[in-house]
Amino acid sequence: MENRKGNWHGKKQIQMMIYLGIVLLIGGSLISGCTNTILPAIADKYQWDVGALRVMSGVAIMFCVGGTFVFGMVSKRKGPKFVVVLTLILTAAVAVVYGSASNYYLFVACILANGFLGGGYFQVGFSALAANWWPTKKGIVLGYVTCGIVLNDVLWQPFIPLAFQKIGVGATLNIVAVFIAIVAVIGVFFLKDTPEAAGEYPDGDPAFASTAKSVVDEIAVYKSPFTPKKLLTSPTTWAIGISMGCMYGAGMTFVASVVPRILSLGYDYSFASAVLIVAGLAGLAGSILYGILDQKIGTKNTCVVYAALCILITICCLFHGISVWFIWLSAIFFFASNGAMGNLIPSIVATKYGRWDYSAAFAVIGAMSSFGSALGVLCTGLFTNYNVMYLMDIGLFIAALLILLKLNGTLIGRPN
Repeated sequence: MENRKGNWHGKKQIQMMIYLGIVLLIGGSLISGCTNTILPAIADKYQWDVGALRVMSGVAIMFCVGGTFVFGMVSKRKGPKFVVVLTLILTAAVAVVYGSASNYYLFVACILANGFLGGGYFQVGFSALAANWWPTKKGIVLGYVTCGIVLNDVLWQPFIPLAFQKIGVGATLNIVAVFIAIVAVIGVFFLKDTPEAAGEYPDGDPAFASTAKSVVDEIAVYKSPFTPKKLLTSPTTWAIGISMGCMYGAGMTFVASVVPRILSLGYDYSFASAVLIVAGLAGLAGSILYGILDQKIGTKNTCVVYAALCILITICCLFHGISVWFIWLSAIFFFASNGAMGNLIPSIVATKYGRWDYSAAFAVIGAMSSFGSALGVLCTGLFTNYNVMYLMDIGLFIAALLILLKLNGTLIGRPN
């Protein structure tokens, strides 16, 4: 290792980034992307109440909160690779049942199981691996990696309904299950908990060479002093958890309801699909741009910019009925911003706690932010007036902005 030039985007780093992006595509599609795809198709097939299923989708993200905490604790003991592989294998099994379940309660159980398991690979696993591999380059790396979440809007939401029509829901989800299983098997042989274990350096920086061997040995037995009790009594934990939860929840109300919102205004599904595709592409750009901004001005300042911009975007949502241009404007900019949410949460946790204490801190803070996301999805099934929901979102973004302005951005965990 000692004779190689450092590079945060070397061959193995790029492979890891692609793998993590695929993991996020799976989670984004099955957990949040199901509200506009799987749920309407199943509801129509069995004449179930789609509104009730959307509420259960919000409850599933509550289960994701529990999964984030549980698998965060597992990650501390077994490492993030174990968490990713285990939860992907179980998710593949659930996907098979998901597509063939004709019993309402079995189908709801699959929704909830997807949420809980997502706390493993979609929340804890991917972010802990990113924090381990790129402790100081995490901003720009997560900007690229979280494009996987945004690809859900480009690849999954517009085209999966077409696959449902062509070959059926069951056959489509069986194919999805096989794909997830393949990703899990690749993870068994490919994933490494730390770059040192893969013969690389954190951030690709040769300065870590002298400690590489000791890190591999020590990180396997390291016990973080940040216990759940200590974290829950820390103002920093609550400041990050509440601010990120407010922004995540407000963003999810728009993303999870954009298709029914467009349809409610008299537009057809083809127009809604076009909006999703264009906005999804904007989301790819937004994820990368926010990642670059994170690297340039710091995570806290990037979060402040995010909250301020989303306040303006949500105001545009109040005028959807006046002009189609407000639909395009809000969708493009909201998806561009929401694409960054997946990288800002792990980035701010890694900024405050570092890679040594990341898993311990994320188990609690990630659960808090996921709870906010769950409430956001839940609101889409409870609010009958979209403008009232958008006014609530504006209030949440303002609250997050005020908290973030007072947050100290310095490291409090063990130095990387």
